[in-house]
Amino acid sequence: MLLPNAASSGVGKKKRAHKSFAVSDYKTGDVIFQALPSELSSVISDVTKSEISHCGMVIRGVDGTVSVIEAVGPVRIVPIDKFINNGIGKKIAVVRMKGKTPKYYDPVVKEARKFLGRPYDFVYQFDDEKIYCSELVYKAFYNAYKLKIAKIVKLGDLNYKDNVEFIKQLTGGELPLEREMVTPVDVYNSDLFVKLFTDFDH
Repeated sequence: MLLPNAASSGVGKKKRAHKSFAVSDYKTGDVIFQALPSELSSVISDVTKSEISHCGMVIRGVDGTVSVIEAVGPVRIVPIDKFINNGIGKKIAVVRMKGKTPKYYDPVVKEARKFLGRPYDFVYQFDDEKIYCSELVYKAFYNAYKLKIAKIVKLGDLNYKDNVEFIKQLTGGELPLEREMVTPVDVYNSDLFVKLFTDFDH
């Protein structure tokens, strides 16, 4: 499957991707969050005690188009409007790293693009064979600058107990409480980012 690139996908500068956060407000490297309408997304929200269950990274093209690179199924790049429309109630939150120039994000986006087409990781292992949403964002920054943008947690540290059977379905019967992962809400709450906008109660 051919994937669109940032310069050819997205929406124009004058259109509004969101009722309160305009396309012109986005910059490359912004991280955008939402909640997706699926059972898996609901479990992620429950386990992490957050409405937020999915995230991606913004890429602004030279022509002003705005897209999001995300891991949801195969890693892909989609227009910002499509990303927002996929979320529950079209609710979003947006954060930006503190004090960085636009050039800072070139290596970050380059690293994120290396994962294009990689399948989704339903067992949330912290390797490169498959990849999930917050792992994609985390590794883009880490691989570019060895920067840890959020804390790494273990499944056993999270609110997993009400979702044991669902987790076992994903893992083939295991309950890997020592498995390390990075969650969307931990990226959102990172001290490295400024919170620009949110529709959520965070």
